[in-house]
Amino acid sequence: MATTVAPEIIKIVEKLTGRAKKVCDYIIANGYITTEIIEKDLNYGHGPRAVRDVRESGIPIKTIQSKDSSGKRCARYEFGDPSEIIEGRHHGRTQFPKKFKESLYVKQSSKCAITGVKVDIRYLQVDHRVPYQVQGDSHLMNLKEDDYMLITGECQRQKSWSCEQCENFKVLLDKAICEKCYWANPNSYDHSECKAMKRIFFVYENKEAEILNQKIAKLSNEELKDLIFKKISDTDSI
Repeated sequence: MATTVAPEIIKIVEKLTGRAKKVCDYIIANGYITTEIIEKDLNYGHGPRAVRDVRESGIPIKTIQSKDSSGKRCARYEFGDPSEIIEGRHHGRTQFPKKFKESLYVKQSSKCAITGVKVDIRYLQVDHRVPYQVQGDSHLMNLKEDDYMLITGECQRQKSWSCEQCENFKVLLDKAICEKCYWANPNSYDHSECKAMKRIFFVYENKEAEILNQKIAKLSNEELKDLIFKKISDTDSI
């Protein structure tokens, strides 16, 4: 059954395409949508990502805990208060000026902010420290370097996956929580995906890499992880 939707939201929906449009059309017709409906009826494999597309258009979405047809917990989504619409988002994310990216590249000493490895600028992407869904973009004429960083495409994909599993990203949308996460500030953080977690990324090159390859050739990643932890835990001088 169709539900009454604020004309401000309808106006944005009319400009949407793809899965964001299909999700919104379903909510307009039924009053809500669930992750189960998105994945089974609309055939999108990842419900939260489809809802993220809607939020990125500027449309406010409420998340309500519900149950699917089998009785398992799932998220139910409804349009939020139209007063919370973020204007100007339906065109998509900001295309960052070349000079802005070059400025970040100099600031980061030509390194990926996550791995710390030097990378040619063409292989780095401008990343929102706090996810776009939570914070949005700075105004194009007032981009703040502290809100962004350059990371590789591989790191971008890993960050996206990690954020999509995070309760803050899916439900709370609290910018302050994001700011204290590893994926926003890898050099100074309190948690990762709202979990007590310490991430360590090392890259060895040239002679060091050759020596390590010989030493750890027969070790699995888990064995190497345990070895490093034991070595650090047994060292009193740190």
